[in-house]
Amino acid sequence: MKKNREDVEVLKNKIISAALKLFAAKGYTNTNIQDIAEEINISRGPIYYHFKDKSTLYKTAVSTSFESFIEDLELIFNSDSAFEEKIKLAVQLGYSKHVYFFFLRAHEAFEIFSDIKLLHDTLKNRIFQLILSSTKEALDSNRLKCSYPPEIIVDYIFGIFYAVSGISYNLERNERQIDKLISIFMADFKNKFI
Repeated sequence: MKKNREDVEVLKNKIISAALKLFAAKGYTNTNIQDIAEEINISRGPIYYHFKDKSTLYKTAVSTSFESFIEDLELIFNSDSAFEEKIKLAVQLGYSKHVYFFFLRAHEAFEIFSDIKLLHDTLKNRIFQLILSSTKEALDSNRLKCSYPPEIIVDYIFGIFYAVSGISYNLERNERQIDKLISIFMADFKNKFI
């Protein structure tokens, strides 16, 4: 039976999703093509059909994840939601898309792929500028009532991102525990800045 283009694309996306999950959990070095194949119950052949090798799959998974994250983040920050809700949604988004794990594991990849470091730095800058713009807008409209410079507020928000990523990764917390943690961070954020 011939596979149509949609089936081929669906499989490719499943491979990328499985790779993303495993690279986030185990890192580049400790993940192999067989692990990815087993994750979605296929042989290695279809993976090699779509990706020349593990490094190509890794780069595709990371860039796909980062681009998807930025697109979703732009939707959040361009919405009419309250500022603190935007921050909470952004933090939850990073956790749900495994982006944090790549921030934590990025240094391993930097040693192997210089283009991943460039992608990582570009992503961090895009996120910073997006949150900075929204923060300035919130300050100008008095939705944030504090005297801190906007860059300090954004640094604090990045601190929340990294705290959630470190705790979720190093202490292996489940989604419900992470949501509770995010709520605590957001209550503290609200007390300090809103």
